[in-house]
Amino acid sequence: VDVTHRTPTVAPTSGLADFKAAGEIRILILDDDPSVCSFIRQLLGNDGFMIDALSDPSQVEGWLKGQQYHLIIMDYILPGLNADQIFAWVRDHQRDASVIVVTAYPTVESALNCLRARTYDYLTKPFQPDQMRNLVVRCLESKGLLRMTEEALRETLGNVIRDRRKFLKM
Repeated sequence: VDVTHRTPTVAPTSGLADFKAAGEIRILILDDDPSVCSFIRQLLGNDGFMIDALSDPSQVEGWLKGQQYHLIIMDYILPGLNADQIFAWVRDHQRDASVIVVTAYPTVESALNCLRARTYDYLTKPFQPDQMRNLVVRCLESKGLLRMTEEALRETLGNVIRDRRKFLKM
């Protein structure tokens, strides 16, 4: 079993420097391939998230019944489990969690199944690190768990105003 608890850092060191967390953010990674769990954990681990990674499909239900998570990143195909069963467990035990599904075997049927299960997004493997990071940021921002820092907000607003003034030839 590949399970890691990561304590949050004081400030993000990469990727999310323009955002600050509204509190502790808990993420669960479910993938039967420990290297994928490790890759995603390393990709997000420096951003101050509390990350648990589980690569043993037989323990998925127990983990979903335990700690509450804000985001679950899961492989669509886990040996011995049906995605519909996992979605039911998430619905029963993790009502407030958003789900991002990753799969190496994308099909129209699996994509539709994820839509019906109201997952946040569906990502195919292999994915680009920035693609996963941006997806996680958008998801957490939409839940109100990440907010732009005041400095980043000022810069963004300044750019919008500057672009608008140029457009209006002011």
